Amino acid sequence: TTGIVSAPEMDIYSDEANVTIAGIEANDENGTLDLQGDSLTVKAINLDAYNTTLQIGDDDEDDKAFTGTLPAIQYATNATIKTENEDTKATVSGDVNADTIDLDSDTQLILSGSTQVATIEGDGELTIPAGKLYVTDSASSVKLRLSDATLAVGTTVFTSKSDTVSEDDFDTYGFTLEKSEGNTVDTFKIASLNFAGLQITGSTNEILPGQSVTYTASAYPGGTT
Repeated sequence: TTGIVSAPEMDIYSDEANVTIAGIEANDENGTLDLQGDSLTVKAINLDAYNTTLQIGDDDEDDKAFTGTLPAIQYATNATIKTENEDTKATVSGDVNADTIDLDSDTQLILSGSTQVATIEGDGELTIPAGKLYVTDSASSVKLRLSDATLAVGTTVFTSKSDTVSEDDFDTYGFTLEKSEGNTVDTFKIASLNFAGLQITGSTNEILPGQSVTYTASAYPGGTT
């Protein structure tokens, strides 16, 4: 366990030993704060409005994926949140307001709160609660999933600044979009739902000897069969 770490560049990796950090802070422009491993706990993230990159996972080596949960990413309005390594699966437990979300191929980023972002790009997978995403500039290629237990035609998926995003900019998974244009904000709602498969949820990815874990299988998207 350590206190708050402040630097323009960080490379933090934890695998077999649990590491807990009270917080990480960017303190200069054009840096990279790189988080890796499956035993790393960061209790606070403050990018301090710098033009910097929070990198989750690393492609340099196969075992440098990140799996786990991160707190709300604070003061990220000029920052890029980037995922790397196909085994990376990260959950952000709070709100996000960032310049760019860049998802590398096969990586997964799960956002549980409200998100405002200028640009979403890459070939990875983004999961959001319906109606909690606002895009101000552009979106391209990213696979978009919804975390809601139940969905219906007409549900608002996300909004964007007018004339910035089209219905086919996201690769939607299990649903299609219909766009309603507004003077300042465009609204994207579910046009149709299609059963895409089963999703498995559980409290952990590890099963220790002598212990049991309960997993639940449900249809995705919620509301389909």
